[in-house]
Amino acid sequence: MIFEVRKTGKPGGGWLVQANHTVQNDEIATNRPIGVWAFRTLDHARSFIGDLVKVDKRVRMTKITEDFYTYRS
Repeated sequence: MIFEVRKTGKPGGGWLVQANHTVQNDEIATNRPIGVWAFRTLDHARSFIGDLVKVDKRVRMTKITEDFYTYRS
């Protein structure tokens, strides 16, 4: 699964987590959306991803920008 974590631009906003699953055909790979969840803090989003993919360690996301992170499981 591929997780994209984005900060919302709204005042008092939080973080949106979008999960995608890569599906491989004979010729191309496409991403299929699994779900979208909203969290108040980045730590809550990180904890949710860890619970979803069942890892015992802290989820280490890749920082793309200040407002956008990714995680591959």
